[in-house]
Amino acid sequence: MRWLPWSGGRGQHQTAWRVLVATSQTVSQEDRGDLWDSGKVDSDQSAHVRYAGRPPGQGQAAFWKVSLWDRDGKPGPWSEPAMLRPGRNAIGAMLGNGWYNVQYRSAWDLDNAPRRACFVHCASKWRTAARGSWAVAVTEPKPGVFVFDLGVNIAGFPELEVSGPAGTRLTMKMGERLLPDGTVDQQAIAEHVVQYDPSQQFQTDTYLLKGGGVERWHSRFTYHGFQYVEVTGLPSKPGPDTLRGIFIHGAVPEAGGIECSNPLLNRIWQTARMAYLGNLHAIPTDCPHREKNGWTGDAHLAGL
Repeated sequence: MRWLPWSGGRGQHQTAWRVLVATSQTVSQEDRGDLWDSGKVDSDQSAHVRYAGRPPGQGQAAFWKVSLWDRDGKPGPWSEPAMLRPGRNAIGAMLGNGWYNVQYRSAWDLDNAPRRACFVHCASKWRTAARGSWAVAVTEPKPGVFVFDLGVNIAGFPELEVSGPAGTRLTMKMGERLLPDGTVDQQAIAEHVVQYDPSQQFQTDTYLLKGGGVERWHSRFTYHGFQYVEVTGLPSKPGPDTLRGIFIHGAVPEAGGIECSNPLLNRIWQTARMAYLGNLHAIPTDCPHREKNGWTGDAHLAGL
C-alpha cells in the first residue's frame, strides 16, 4: 500500500500512520478494520507498506483507508476508503520533492512564494554529464569525524563505498571551507537558508547501511556545491577510496577552448570553465549550494 502525505502548512511531514482494512465500505466508514487494524505505527513510511492482516476470502473485496500523524503528533482525518487489489507486474519509481521543505530568503521574498521547485532531472530532454574523482586527502580533526578533501570545488554529490553493520547511520556534511579546527564550515553558504523545522538539513546527506557487504551510495534527488565532505558514523577508519566526488552538470557541447604555454593562463581557463559548468543545471544558476535559482548576473560569467 502507498499514499501521498499532504498538508497546507509549511515544513510538515508524516511521523506516524494507521491503516484500516475492512470487508465492506460500510464497515470502513465505521472506522473499523475487520481484516486489519495496524494500530498507530511510528514511521514516515508512505510506500511499500506491506499488508499484515487476515487474508480476504476468495472473491471477497477489501477496502482500506489511512490516517496520518503530523510533525506535532496530531492525527489527521481518515482518507476516503479505496479498494485493495493485489499487485502484479508492478513497476516502482523513486520520486523526490527537491527543495520543497527548505526555502531561502531573498530580496524577492521567494520563501513566501506559493510555488516550490523540483528541477533536478525533471526535464525529459535534459541530459547531464558526470565525472568522479577520489579524495586527495583525509583528516580526522575530531575522534570519529573524518574530512575528505577533493582538492577542487565541484557541483555534484559525494559517493560512499563502505561496509558495516545494518542500521549504521552515516552522515555527510558538505562545504567549501574549513573551520580553524579542521571541520567543515557552512556559515557563509548557509546564511540565507530558512529552516522551518529542526529536522531540515542543509548540504547534508544521510545513509543507513543495509549490511551484508560493500555498499555504494549517493543522493539521487539533489546536488551540492563543495570541496570538503565531513563524514561521521563510519564503522572503521576510511581511506581515500572510501569516498569520491561526482561532478555533474548539463551535457552541453564544448564550443571552444584555450591551451597555451603559460600554465597560469591554462589554469585560469580551466577554473572559469569549471565554474560555468558547475552552474549549468537546466538553467544558468546563481550557485550550486544555496539557491540553485537563475540569476541574470551570470551574464558577466558568460562574458568570460
